Amino acid sequence: LEESMCCFIPNKFISFFLLATAVFSICTVAQANICSDKSVGIPPFLDAGADPNLVSEWVAKNTQAPLPETTALAEALENGHLSIARVLLASGATPDSVSVAIAGGLEDLSLLQQMHASGAKLNDNPGNMYHYSAMREACHHGRIANVRWLMEQGVSADVNDLKSAVGQSHFDLVRL
Repeated sequence: LEESMCCFIPNKFISFFLLATAVFSICTVAQANICSDKSVGIPPFLDAGADPNLVSEWVAKNTQAPLPETTALAEALENGHLSIARVLLASGATPDSVSVAIAGGLEDLSLLQQMHASGAKLNDNPGNMYHYSAMREACHHGRIANVRWLMEQGVSADVNDLKSAVGQSHFDLVRL
């Protein structure tokens, strides 16, 4: 399998497809509780040369709800597979604005901190209809520790962030 993977790696589309397929497959297996360590299937693809930073193309741009560009890191985070996200980050994946936003809404603050340590911009807004900033996601999901930490890093909450917290009955966040 490794020899056949090496043949495909130079083609960026196939490299992203293989890595994304691996993430999706591992996520599916993990969701079925067949595998306890969700990240075990990712290193062979990375070792074979798959680039953890490849970005997919927009899918169906002319449809009513186009799917935005995505990365393997964003997909792992979106699906709650934090061990896969850690493997991708350790392998050099650069946190994009979507990944940072998703991490803002997660209970595990260490991923957001790891992304920041690797140079991620905490104020960026992905500019798509599915995710907002790390602060907005943290407020929306009631992640007090994340909101406090983001504020310590100089990220301020705007009125829309606070409205998101109130809309989800996270009134304690508004008091911060």
